[in-house]
Amino acid sequence: MNFTSPEISVLMPFYNAEKYLKSAIESVLSQSYRSFELILINDSSIDSSIDIVQEFIQKDKRIKLTSNINKKGIVGALNTGIEIATGKYIARMDGDDISLENRFEIQYEYLEKNKNIGACFSFIKFIDSNDKFISDYEFDNVTSDYSSILKNLPINNYLAHPTVMIRSDILKKYSYTYSAQGFEDYVLWLRLLNDKIRIEKINKILLLYRIHDKSSTSMLQSDKNWRYLLYKPKFIFFVGCLKSFTLTKFSFRVFIYGVYDYLAYINILMKKYIKKTLQLFFK
Repeated sequence: MNFTSPEISVLMPFYNAEKYLKSAIESVLSQSYRSFELILINDSSIDSSIDIVQEFIQKDKRIKLTSNINKKGIVGALNTGIEIATGKYIARMDGDDISLENRFEIQYEYLEKNKNIGACFSFIKFIDSNDKFISDYEFDNVTSDYSSILKNLPINNYLAHPTVMIRSDILKKYSYTYSAQGFEDYVLWLRLLNDKIRIEKINKILLLYRIHDKSSTSMLQSDKNWRYLLYKPKFIFFVGCLKSFTLTKFSFRVFIYGVYDYLAYINILMKKYIKKTLQLFFK
């Protein structure tokens, strides 16, 4: 097999991921589909993550390591990986999740057979820090195919970022938006749909998504009102459409939902302010 021309480039950015990084890498290297390169992007880790990676590099030539001298965040790390990716397809993977062994094979064959599809996702299961099953993802069925994705994604980001496999030429053209840090995937999916790039979901569980105290999902949802913070990526997306003269019915739908989220969030903040003021007044 010619590993100098892999079919898939796997992007795995990491920062201080020593606790789960080994199992994440092993799940990639154990894939039934073998023609891939694993691009590990170290975003200035200060723990033993690099040592873990170096052990794997000694054993498998498919692994590439690049390090950011200064911390760039998830967007900068991903865009660094995109620049050096050589595969026909790009798959995402986080340093704390686990890909099931047939994930790449299923997604690769799906995209090969469906040339009109730009990117595909999969269902997930949530696991905890000890690899124990927590639950299925209740919203997977909300975006189970292109029509339901097109309908429901303007409301919320129901797609699990680490499950995506996307055509490399598309991702290299669009990349991730720096101003959308924390919501970078959501803005990207909206941009693709706005440009009529078809997104589908394979209705099989192909990834175990880890929830722990330092995961981005846990930190975001620690704010009980996180749902309404989605006005930020929606406005970023809409402003981008304005600047690029790509306004469509879809982009206006996203904007309307963004206005709703914003007003709901302001209402929540006002209630908190009034409550605090009254407490101080009657103290």
